[in-house]
Amino acid sequence: MGGVAAVQRLCGFVVTTGRIHDGMWLLGNLTGGYDHAPDPAIPFGWLLSVALRHIDAKPSTSNPDNLWKSAIELATDFAASMDCQRYNPFDGIALDAPDFLPALAESLTWRELFTAPQVPPLVLPTLRDAFSQVPWPEDAYEVRHEVDQLFSELEDLLPVLSVDHLTALKQQTVRSSFPLLWQHAAAPQGGVNERYLDPFGLHPRDHERYVFFHGDGNQEFLLPRSLTAAAACETVFRLVWAKVQREKAKRLVSDTLEKSIAIACRSAHAPCVWEKATYNAQRTNLEIDVAVRDGQEILLFETKAKSLTSKTRSGDMVAFIYDYSNSFLALLRQLARHDRNIRCGLTPLTATDDDPGTLRVRKIAVSPLSYGPASDHFLTNALLHSIATARLVSVEGKPEHVKILDAFNKTVQQSMRVIAQVAPRRDGQVDMVSYMMHVLWLDLGQLLYTLHRGHSAIDGVSALSHLTFNTRDFWTEAACADRKGLTNRNWHPVQTQN
Repeated sequence: MGGVAAVQRLCGFVVTTGRIHDGMWLLGNLTGGYDHAPDPAIPFGWLLSVALRHIDAKPSTSNPDNLWKSAIELATDFAASMDCQRYNPFDGIALDAPDFLPALAESLTWRELFTAPQVPPLVLPTLRDAFSQVPWPEDAYEVRHEVDQLFSELEDLLPVLSVDHLTALKQQTVRSSFPLLWQHAAAPQGGVNERYLDPFGLHPRDHERYVFFHGDGNQEFLLPRSLTAAAACETVFRLVWAKVQREKAKRLVSDTLEKSIAIACRSAHAPCVWEKATYNAQRTNLEIDVAVRDGQEILLFETKAKSLTSKTRSGDMVAFIYDYSNSFLALLRQLARHDRNIRCGLTPLTATDDDPGTLRVRKIAVSPLSYGPASDHFLTNALLHSIATARLVSVEGKPEHVKILDAFNKTVQQSMRVIAQVAPRRDGQVDMVSYMMHVLWLDLGQLLYTLHRGHSAIDGVSALSHLTFNTRDFWTEAACADRKGLTNRNWHPVQTQN
C-alpha cells in the first residue's frame, strides 16, 4: 500500500468513527457496558509507527482495500494478544499490592500500542512567551534566539496543517519557509523507525521527534496538527537539552514549565498567582513552584523536568519504576508537604485569620511530556492505594535494581506519612481515595488546555477531577465529558475547528 496510503487510511478511520474532538485524536480505551464487551481495538499507535517507517514506499498492490482489511485484522489480533485492553468500565477499579507492577506494565503496553503523543496547538504561544520571560544562562544567547525562531516558524506552519489527515508540501517550500525546523525536525534520509517492528524490541520508534517526513519524490509529509505540535515541543526541548549544559538546561526547562503555568493561570483570570513562593517550615526552606488562590480555593502546581526514557518504553519495568518515582511520586511528596504547611498557616498563601478547615486545596503534578495511561487519574489513584503500605524488593538482588527500589520505597513512605497528616479519615483509617480525588497528574499540554477551557483557573482543573470514563486517555475523557454536557458548568464550549 505504501506508508502514505496507510497513514491516510488511519486518519480516515479516526474521522469516520468520530474520534476527533476539539482538534485532538481520541485514542482512549472505549469500553462497553457491564453486559456488553466491545470488540478488540485497532492499535493506532503501532500501525502509525510501522506506516511511517515505510512513508517513502511506492504502492504496488492492485487491491488496497483487501490488503488494508487484512492488515487491520492482523494488527488487531496482535494487539489483543498483548492483553492490555479493558473490556468493561470496572476493570482496574481496585488494585492490591501484587497488582502494582502488572498494572503499571499494562499501562505502558497500552501506550506503545494504541496512543500517539499529542499537544494542542494553543500550547505553543504560551510556551514561547515563557521561554522569552525566564532567565537564560549567559552563554546560551544563541540557543535562545534559535528557540524563538523555531516558534516563529511553527506559528506559520501549524495553521497550514489539517486536524485529520496528512499534509504534503514541496521540499523546496519547506526548506525555504521553515529552515530551522528543517534543520532540527526533518526526518533523516534513511527514514524513521528504521529497525522498529516489535513495540518492545531493541529498536524503539523515533518518529515522534520529527515534523517532516520525506515521501516518494520531492514531497514532505506532515502529520495532523496535534501530532505535529507534540513533535514540535519535543524538538524545542531537545534543542535546549542538546545545546545548554545539563544542569543549566534542567533549571531552564523547569523555569519555563513554571512560567507557562503562571501565564496560563493569569490568562484564566486567577485573582492571586504566586511564582516560586518561598517559606520556612520545620527549619527547612521550601518553595512552591506555582500557586493560585481564589477565595477558599487553592491550586498547587509542582513541575518536574522528567519524561519517559527510551529504556522504559522498551519494556524495562525497573526503569519505569525509576521514571515513575522521579516524576509523579516525587511531585506528590512535594505537593503533600505544601498542603500540610498551608493548613498550618506557614505559607504566603494564607492569612492569620484563615480557617484551615475551610480551605480546599487541589494539587496538580506537571510533567513536560506525556506519560500516557500511567498518569490517568483513575489509574494513578488505584496504583498509589495498592502500594501505600507495601514494599518492592529485587528478587535478583542486582545493586542497581536494589538502589532504585529502595529509593522508590522511601519516596512512597515519605509521601504516605505526610498525606496521613492532612487526609480525611474513614473508620479511623486514612481515606486515600478522597484525598487523591484532589490530586491530578497532567502533562503541560493537558494542563494548559484545561486552563484555556475553564471559566476560571479553578474551574479549568476541577472539571474532570471527579469524573472518569475509564478510557486511559485524557483527550478521550475530555471529549466524553463534553459530549455528555458534564463540562458545561466549568468550561467554555468547544470552538469549531477546520
